[in-house]
Amino acid sequence: MIRNEMRDKARNSKYFQNAEHILQSAIEQFKDTGYAASSINDICEKAGISRSTFYNIFSQKKDILIYMYDRLNHEKNFRDYDPEVQANALEILWNKYKRYLILAEILGPKLLGELMQIEVRDSIGMRDAVQSQYVSWANLVKECREQGIMEFWGTPEERVSMTSDAIFFAVQNWCYNNGAYSIQPLARHYLEMGYGVKEEYRKNITE
Repeated sequence: MIRNEMRDKARNSKYFQNAEHILQSAIEQFKDTGYAASSINDICEKAGISRSTFYNIFSQKKDILIYMYDRLNHEKNFRDYDPEVQANALEILWNKYKRYLILAEILGPKLLGELMQIEVRDSIGMRDAVQSQYVSWANLVKECREQGIMEFWGTPEERVSMTSDAIFFAVQNWCYNNGAYSIQPLARHYLEMGYGVKEEYRKNITE
C-alpha cells in the first residue's frame, strides 16, 4: 500500500520529493478539468514527468487521493500550512480539524464536491480520513472535559462522531454553495456547540 511505503521513505528522498510534486500537479490538474476527466497522462504532462516515474510511486490515480489524506493525518504540517497551537487540548483538537478545512480551501468547493461524490463509491476521502482519527480525538475531548474546558453528556467517542458529522455536512453545504462564505468560522462554531465548549474558551474565527 502506498501509505505504508511512503512512511518508510526518508522525507528528504527523491522518492518523497517526486510524490509531493505529483500530488501538487495532480491537484492543479483536477481543479482544471475535474478528477474523473483527468487521466494519468494528463497528470504526467502537468508534472513534466514520465509515466514510469508516476508508476514508480503510484499504481493508479486514486492512490494520489490516498496519499493526500494520509499526508494530512501523519505529517505535522500539510504543505507547510497550519502550525500547531499547543495552548490547550481544545486548540490542539481544533488544529486537527483545521487541517481538513485548509485542505478543503486548497482543493476548492468544485473539486472537493466531486471527491466527496467519489467517496460514496470508493470510501476514499475526507470523511474516511477524519474517521480514522476518532480514537485520538476522543482522548483530546476527554482531556478537555477533565480540564473543565468542555461540558457535555455522553461519551467522548459519541461527541467526536456527532460533532465531526456536523462539521462534515457543513463542508458539504459549503461545496454546494460554491464556497460563498468562509468555512472555518462556521466549523469552529459547530465544534464549540457540539463539544459544549465553555464560554471563556470560545473564539470568534473571522477567516
